Amino acid sequence: MPHNKKNQEIREQIILARFKNHFPEFPKGIITKSESPDFIVKTGKKHTIGIELTSILKHRHETDVGGNHLETPELVPEIIEKTIQIKENKLVRYRQKKLDEIWLIIEVQNIMNNTSFNISNKLNNWNFISEFNKIYLFESVNKKVFELK
Repeated sequence: MPHNKKNQEIREQIILARFKNHFPEFPKGIITKSESPDFIVKTGKKHTIGIELTSILKHRHETDVGGNHLETPELVPEIIEKTIQIKENKLVRYRQKKLDEIWLIIEVQNIMNNTSFNISNKLNNWNFISEFNKIYLFESVNKKVFELK
């Protein structure tokens, strides 16, 4: 297995473990590493949940002045929608596994640092349409879970 792929798998396992630790409603069951989706949770004899993980890194954009790059702590709905859409395109493959539910967990890092950015209030006003059964935004540094769908 290539070194980068192994690192990616370890990172995914760490993110899922952190998410599970900070989301009391995480289903009890046997978690198996998979590919497309990343994990499968067998919660009963006939019930399985596929979990796909993805990350949004700090958004960068170029300014009009000299092409400088600025870090943007604000997470706008378009970034989340684009992330969902990219994963939405893989749902056909996920459904071939005959899963009962398919969840998407979007990890973001440290979006709470900017005190003028109240993610809870903003998320309540945003509506995300998706074929995923559930979508969660997981702010991994401050260990906050937000249900988007």
